[in-house]
Amino acid sequence: MLKLKNLSKALLCIALLATGKIASAQKVGFVNYDSILYLLPEIKNVRLQLDSLQQYYSDQLEGQKAELISKSMKLDSNKARMTPKELEIKEGELQQMQQRIQTYSELYRENITQTQESLLKPLNLKVRKVIEEVAKEKGFSSIVDKQVAYYFNPADDLTALVMKKLNIVIPPPMPPGGGIMAPPRR
Repeated sequence: MLKLKNLSKALLCIALLATGKIASAQKVGFVNYDSILYLLPEIKNVRLQLDSLQQYYSDQLEGQKAELISKSMKLDSNKARMTPKELEIKEGELQQMQQRIQTYSELYRENITQTQESLLKPLNLKVRKVIEEVAKEKGFSSIVDKQVAYYFNPADDLTALVMKKLNIVIPPPMPPGGGIMAPPRR
C-alpha cells in the first residue's frame, strides 16, 4: 500500500512538472485592443451614427422637458384661480409627464447601448480574427489585452502588426507636453 501511495505521488509530481514545462513553453502576446478599435477607419461611421442617435434622443428629451417646464409655470401662475380638485388633477398630469420623461430617458439609453453593441460587433469580430491570424503566424498561443497586464515584454506587443494587417495608419507619437506647442518667442 505504501509503494502505491509513493507511486501516485511520483506520477502526480511528474504530471505537474510536465504541465509546468508545457506552460512555460507557451508564448503570450499582447495588444492594445482599444487603440486598434479606435483607429479602425470604420469606427468613424459608428461614431457618426451614435452621435446622430444621441442627438436625436437628446432633442426629444429636451422638447419634453421644455413642455413640462412650460406646463409647470402655467400651473404656478393659475394656482390661485383653481379649485383643489383641478389643482390635484394638473399636478398629477405633471407627475405623469415627469415619469414618462424618465422612462423615455432610460429607453433611449438602452437603445443607444444596443445600437452601439450591434454596430461594434462586426468590427470586434474583424479585429479578433486578425489578432488570431497574427498570433498563429508569430507562434503565440495566447493574446492578452495590455490594459489587463501588469507587465509584458515590449517584444511581445503585437499591436502594430495587427494594425498593419488591418491597414490602419499608425499616428506618430505625441511630442512631450501632450502635443501642445508653445508660441514662438519674439
